[in-house]
Amino acid sequence: MVSPVPSLTQPAQSAHLFDDDVIAAIAGNAPREVKEVPLKWLAVFRHRKVSFAKSIAHRIEVVEVSVVSNPDDKHKVEGKVVCELDVTEDMINESGYLHEGCAVFLIDESGHETEDREYEHVNRPRDGYLSQ
Repeated sequence: MVSPVPSLTQPAQSAHLFDDDVIAAIAGNAPREVKEVPLKWLAVFRHRKVSFAKSIAHRIEVVEVSVVSNPDDKHKVEGKVVCELDVTEDMINESGYLHEGCAVFLIDESGHETEDREYEHVNRPRDGYLSQ
């Protein structure tokens, strides 16, 4: 199942863009507002008229969003976003592997906003580093 997308042109019917069952289906210990972040980013890409990101974003399912302790420094936390995607013919390079552009899109767009929200969630200053 692909993560649903709210309409960007229609006003939200409730205080939340995503139904409770959509958020409940995403595993992890992150609060609702943190789990919504990768879904919102996917919605942005899914509503573009024509782009590589649009065709990929429509197939991504967000399955987990968590805030976890850093194994190297117990005073720091890390954001974890897990997405699933079936790799299809249009996503592979000439060698038969996942195209580098697709991989970078997945890493880049799944991480940055969740990192920002994860730091807000624990009320700690962001140190400016993102490790994918």
